[in-house]
Order: sequence, then C-alpha cells, then structure tokens
Amino acid sequence: MTRQLAAEVLKIRTVRSGYWLVLSMAVLVVLPVISVLASDAAETLAELGEQRQIVRIAATADVFALLLGIVLIGGELRHGTITQTFLVEPVRERVLAAKAVLGAVLGCALALAAVGLVLVIAIPWLAGNGIDLELGDGELQRVILGIVIAGILAGSLGVGWGALFRGQGSAVGAALIWLLIGENVLRVVLGEHREYSPGSAFAAVVSGSRSASGDDDLLGMWPGTALALAYTLAFLVAGTLALSRRDV
Repeated sequence: MTRQLAAEVLKIRTVRSGYWLVLSMAVLVVLPVISVLASDAAETLAELGEQRQIVRIAATADVFALLLGIVLIGGELRHGTITQTFLVEPVRERVLAAKAVLGAVLGCALALAAVGLVLVIAIPWLAGNGIDLELGDGELQRVILGIVIAGILAGSLGVGWGALFRGQGSAVGAALIWLLIGENVLRVVLGEHREYSPGSAFAAVVSGSRSASGDDDLLGMWPGTALALAYTLAFLVAGTLALSRRDV
C-alpha cells in the first residue's frame, strides 16, 4: 500500500491538469474575497456574520478537491495507462484505496491553501480599516474546520465518482452537470427532506452551525459531516465495484 501510494504521488506530479486546477482554485478564491472586501462598508465587515461569509469563500476549494479526485483516476482511464498500473498491482481495490487516500490528502491541502489565501488577504485588509478578524469566534473556527473536512471527503469522493466512468472528460462533465443542475432537481424531489442531498450535506459541513438551519434547509455541521462521509464511502464502494468488473 505504501509503495502504491508513492507511485500515485509520482503520477499526479506529472499531470498538468492538476496544476491548472490549483491555479484556477486560487483565482476563484482570491477574486471574490477582494471583491467582497472592496465593496462592503467597514461597519458591515466588522460584523461576525459577514466575516464568516468571507471565510466561507474558501469552500470553493472543496469543488476543486472533487475535480482533482476525478483527475487522479480519470486521467489513467482516458489514456489507458491504468492497464500498466493493474499489471504492477493486480488487486484493483488497493489501487483505488491508494488513490482515495491521496485524494483526501490533496483535498485537505487545497482547502488549507484556500483558507490561507482568504486569511492572508482579509486580515491586513480588515486591519487597515481598524477591524480585527475574529479568529477566536467558535463558529468561525468551525467554518474553517468544516472547509478542511469537506475538502478531505470531496477529494476521496471524486476518486469514487471518477471510477464510475470510462474517461476523465465524461466524469468531470457529469460532476459539473450534477453540481449545477442535478443537485437542484434532487432537492426538489426530496422536498421536505432536501437537507439530505449530497450537496446539502457538504454545505452543512462548511456551515459551522452546531444545529440544523431551517432558513438554509441544512443539517447541523456534525450530522452533515456524517452524511457526507456516508456519501463518500458509498461512491468509493460503487467505484470500486465498477472498476473491478470492467475490462481495461
């Protein structure tokens, strides 16, 4: 398992799309943070609720963690190099497990980097207006923790999702369609139970709220984390079954 994980690390270092994802994530975190800080009045930025919303912008990294997880498996499936991987390690479950672990690590790194970018920009900007970012606020701390947890889970979930498809492009396309359209349709179908959809579960993780939010139709942070973990494991199991039965 250790050697397989080392091999996966070596492979992802050679994949250029991974670097583009990191760069895109940085841009889509930095620009909204600057936009919010520049457009809101000082008295608004001093509010704890607004500061939490600014930090939540870092949750953009969780979407990119999902996409990076897909890249970990999808690139090999698209180019057919997964065949050589299975020749070296014929137990396909181990290969997917190693990719899932790496996806979790990379997802964590992306989330931490995004939070760091937000804080590096927000802290001096707010200080220039005589405002301290309330990092001692418990809910703000839970927001940061939730972003990291969601990144870890999203990275692993992306590996399971990607294994369900035969190529990286179709997996990424299906993921984006789900995020933009499918999630909203499912929430309508679930009706009163819309807080149990995958997107709502991850949104609950980054909400930082201890209890369910009726206004946002979200579970509390920890029930949401449990549900997001369940979805992650379900997709990993489904991806493993699909990959173990597929000719490559």
